[in-house]
Parts: sequence; structure tokens; C-alpha cells
Amino acid sequence: MVCMVKKKKKSIILIIVLLGIFVGISPASKHITLYFEAKTWIKYFEDKDEKGLLKLFCSDIKINHREKTLEEINDAFKFIDGDIIKYDYRGEGSGGESVQGCRTEYFYYHPEYRVKTNTGKKYKIIFSCNYVCKDRPEIEGIEWIWIIEYDGNKEYSEVYIGEEYEFDK
Repeated sequence: MVCMVKKKKKSIILIIVLLGIFVGISPASKHITLYFEAKTWIKYFEDKDEKGLLKLFCSDIKINHREKTLEEINDAFKFIDGDIIKYDYRGEGSGGESVQGCRTEYFYYHPEYRVKTNTGKKYKIIFSCNYVCKDRPEIEGIEWIWIIEYDGNKEYSEVYIGEEYEFDK
């Protein structure tokens, strides 16, 4: 029974991906692309790979805020108590896009994970990413990552990596 459910789930994902390819850049195809993309990002936390995580950030952060961001990444690794043993992709926490005619001018999203460590601690890891930003291509990529320790609905403490950019969307 479980095997059939997994096969159906894989079939549905494959159908959505194929529809996205044939239809072009649709919201469904963007969400599937982001799902697979964001699923690899948590591995950098799991492996405590600071250089891998840094390479995901937008070029402005990598060029103008590199040292500060590397410090923040290491602080985040220390903040997470224990090794990540389980994670659950929660999807796009929020997001949106601005379209002019048929052209996407701006597209952002905030995929979220819930993680659990071998010490029993739980965290939310939220990524803020500008997927398309025609006016400011230097901020395309991850601009910030927010790690929040939580237990159920109660949030305790948090760590922030990166920059928050202000501009008209």
C-alpha cells in the first residue's frame, strides 16, 4: 500500500514537471523547480558546508559582504545544537512575482524547512531568494536565511544570515 502511494506521488510530480516544461515558465513549473533546488540547500546545513552555503547567496553579498556572511554562517552552524537527523520541506512560505506583459520582472520566494537534530532540538530554516530581479540582477539568489529555534508553536531564539534589500518591487 505504501509503495503504491509513493509511485502515485512520483507520477504526479513527473506529470507536473512535464506540464511545466511544455507550458513554459508557469507557476507550477517554477514551484517544482524551486522545490528541487531548495531541497539541495538544506544539505549545506546538514554537512556544515560554509563555502557551499555562501555560493548560494546573491553576487552582492558574495562580493561586498563576504567576510561578515561567512561569520554569520559559522554562527548559524554553532546555533544549531547537534547534527540534523531529520528535515521536512514545508514549501514556499511566501513569494510573489511582478509581470510586465509576458515577461517576469521580479520573482521571489521563501522556502521553509523544519529540522530536528540528534539532541532533540527543532528549528525552522527559511531562505529568502530573488529568483528574477531585472532591475537589480546583483541581488538574484539568496539574500538572507533565518534560523529559528522552536518547539511546537513557541519560538525561542533566532539567527539571521545575509542582507535584506529594500527597493520597489
